[in-house]
Amino acid sequence: MSTEDVTPSARLARLVRERREAVEMTQRDLADAAGLGLSTIQSIERGTGGAPSKATRDGLERGLRWRKGSVAQVLEGGDPIAIIDELLRLEGQLPRRVRELVQAEAEFHRLKGSGAPADAVLRAQQTADTARRHVLEVQDALAHERQLVDQADAAEIESIPDAVLLRELERRLAQRHAPAFDDVPVGGDQYDFDLAAHTDPDGYVRDGDRGVAPDEGA
Repeated sequence: MSTEDVTPSARLARLVRERREAVEMTQRDLADAAGLGLSTIQSIERGTGGAPSKATRDGLERGLRWRKGSVAQVLEGGDPIAIIDELLRLEGQLPRRVRELVQAEAEFHRLKGSGAPADAVLRAQQTADTARRHVLEVQDALAHERQLVDQADAAEIESIPDAVLLRELERRLAQRHAPAFDDVPVGGDQYDFDLAAHTDPDGYVRDGDRGVAPDEGA
C-alpha cells in the first residue's frame, strides 16, 4: 500500500487518478464516460468526496473499465481489476490448464494400463478430475468476462481513450494459437485420450466428458 494512502478515500483517489492517466483520459472524459459530474470526479481525486454512493461506484467502474466491485475492493485495501486485463489473463491461462489436463489424463491411463497399484491409479484419476475441473472453471470465467465486454456500449467505448485497450484485446485474440501438445509425455501406447474428440469446435473441453478410453466404455 502506498504511504500516501492514509485513508480509504485517499487510496481511491490515487488509483482513480492513476488509471485515468494511464488510459489518457481527462477528468472531463472520465466524468462523461462514468455519467457523473465533473465536480464529483474532482472531489474523488482530491480524496474529499467521502464514501461514494452505489451510483458513483457503478459510474467509476464503468468509466474506468473496472470490474464490478472494484471500488469497494479498493476502499477495503485491495486493488481494482480492469475488465480487459482479466479477460487477457484468462485467455493466457486456458492453454496451460488444458495442457495440465492432457498430462494428467496421460498419467492416469499409463498407470491403469501398466497394472500399477489401485491407490496410485485412484490418485492419478483424482488429479485428472481436478485438472478437468480447473479447465471448466477457466472456461466459465472466460464466458463471464466476454459477456461483460460485449455488454459495453460500443459507441461510448469508441469515444474514450480506453478503446485502445479493446483494440489491443482484439489483436491479442486474433493472434491466439491453439497450444501445442506434441511434446507432452504420454507414457507409452496405453495413452489413448483423444483431446479433439472431447472438445467443441472452439477447443473447449465439454462438460461431463471424461475422455474415457474405449475399454472403459464397454
